Amino acid sequence: MNMIVEIPKGSKNKYEYNPATDKFVLSKVVLVEYPFNYGFFPNTLSEDGDPLDAIVFTDEPLVVGCSVEVIPVCVFRTYTKEGVADHKIVCVPKVVGDSFYAYQNRLSAGYLNRIWDFYFHYKPKEDLPTILGFDDDFQDIINKAQDKYDIMEGEDYSGVF
Repeated sequence: MNMIVEIPKGSKNKYEYNPATDKFVLSKVVLVEYPFNYGFFPNTLSEDGDPLDAIVFTDEPLVVGCSVEVIPVCVFRTYTKEGVADHKIVCVPKVVGDSFYAYQNRLSAGYLNRIWDFYFHYKPKEDLPTILGFDDDFQDIINKAQDKYDIMEGEDYSGVF
């Protein structure tokens, strides 16, 4: 499975892909650095109307716009203040190895806490998402996002890469 990187690890710049212009656009500068690479899975559509969010841990920052083959390992379940699901699929790069077990120490509680802490400090308190935590039921979320995209394919939907 491939993801597209929008925001490199260590960046305070929030970039978003604009499918109408086929460019990555700086949407804002945030107060805290992203402790992971952040992006999306192409050809998916999540409940919030955007492509499905993806997080990948690497030792070095990745380049905006690059495609990375990843192995999903869990889902970080969040909901917007309006109650819409805005889940993030947490991944590791496939380049490093093929097995989830090869990454157990890379996805220790410390790594997962970095995600939790980032989202707690990323937005103003009044805009904080509802965070349910982590679980391993990511495949169902991915399948639903791919199915939703397939249903929308052919329609004029400019929000999907």
